[in-house]
Amino acid sequence: MESAIQVVFATTVFDEVATGPGIFAQYLWRAFAEDGEIEFHLVCPAARQSHPRLHVAAGAGNVYDRVAGTALQVANELRETGSPSERAWPVLHVNAAHAAGPMSQYPGSLIVQVNDYEVAEMWSYAAGALLRQGPRKLASLIWRRLRERRAVRAATRTVCNSDYTRRAVLRAYNPPPERVVTIHKAVEVGPQKGDRHRFPLASCPAEDAAACEDAACTHANTPEPGKTESVPFLLAFVGTNWRIKGLDVLLRAMARLAGRDVRLTVAGSSELAGNRPFVRLAGRLGLADRVTFAGRLDRPALAELLARSDALVLPSRQEALGVSVLEALAAGVPVIATDVGGIPEIIRQEGDRHRFARASCPSENAAACDNTTRLQTTLPRTGETESVPFFGLLVPPNNPPALADAIVRLADDADLRRRLAAAGPARAAEFSVERMIDKYRGLYREVQ
Repeated sequence: MESAIQVVFATTVFDEVATGPGIFAQYLWRAFAEDGEIEFHLVCPAARQSHPRLHVAAGAGNVYDRVAGTALQVANELRETGSPSERAWPVLHVNAAHAAGPMSQYPGSLIVQVNDYEVAEMWSYAAGALLRQGPRKLASLIWRRLRERRAVRAATRTVCNSDYTRRAVLRAYNPPPERVVTIHKAVEVGPQKGDRHRFPLASCPAEDAAACEDAACTHANTPEPGKTESVPFLLAFVGTNWRIKGLDVLLRAMARLAGRDVRLTVAGSSELAGNRPFVRLAGRLGLADRVTFAGRLDRPALAELLARSDALVLPSRQEALGVSVLEALAAGVPVIATDVGGIPEIIRQEGDRHRFARASCPSENAAACDNTTRLQTTLPRTGETESVPFFGLLVPPNNPPALADAIVRLADDADLRRRLAAAGPARAAEFSVERMIDKYRGLYREVQ
């Protein structure tokens, strides 16, 4: 019987609620903690659970060096416990390349992750850091990038969370291309607790409320005959860094929709210093009664927010992939997002070249549109039922008018909402946790 593949996974975050890298660490731990083929050891700064293969980093220094030192110690101990003829170094997998530190000199197979957009937007991000946060932040950013560059060049494999990030890594650090691979971040796909029928009355197959057997259908909340009150169109926004995620663009787009009952729930902490101006902006734009700042949500609360929303809007200025887009698709929630970073890898299939919502096309109608990359040429005509070749609406970044047009388009087109919602879970399944885990299992086998 072949011995198990030993893997030491080092992460500075192990928090399922707060961060993408933390959720990723949880996915790997749940998949491999009791695996028969992979002997998976996880090193982190703190953990709420106890397990023989879960190691809490100790000692002095910053969190990166503490995790690195403990990971190297665990790897060395695993090597020493093997028989003299089988003393091989385990695979060392680091959750963020800039956290590798002294692990760049590791004598065994080294896998590093590049999870963010900053490497792709390095100089513009550095300039912004200097202007907004001063020289200390800029120095920290440069230090981080130098560590990342050293780790990427030393790694057996560098794993990027999107093709967009992979291209950026190759351009910025010039490692051997065959050592840099893409494994998209994943999302759990399945029925959401508290899911609600989110389609308008017109899209319900039942002719009237009496004939409708779906208790969650909009029929249950439809005004009595003769009443004219409208059903609000509910938007969700999810993000930690509201400037990067473009919340100001969304607020300005909503201000252009003053005559419509469009409401927004913002998930993310308004107490973060960089986010407080956005709360004030909502007030200045007269949106206080239409925007709810829900604070930081745990996973069940986030699922509930998506379940009661008509659309997720993510007008990011920069985005490595867009995990919240995947979460919305998995929940069957239509998506409006910007055509930046790795988002188009999710929203449109390979070969699908449309970019902008029909409302932002300069042509008055499809017949007058000679640009085959625009949505005019890819949307079915009214009444047609063929499946859509895309999974959401993409708009240009930093463009409130185009974003407002896309919101109106989605709010007014019940059939488009229905088709996008129906297509979402199948698309999200292509980014499932199970598929991601299979790819990492194959990677561990390859580099052992």
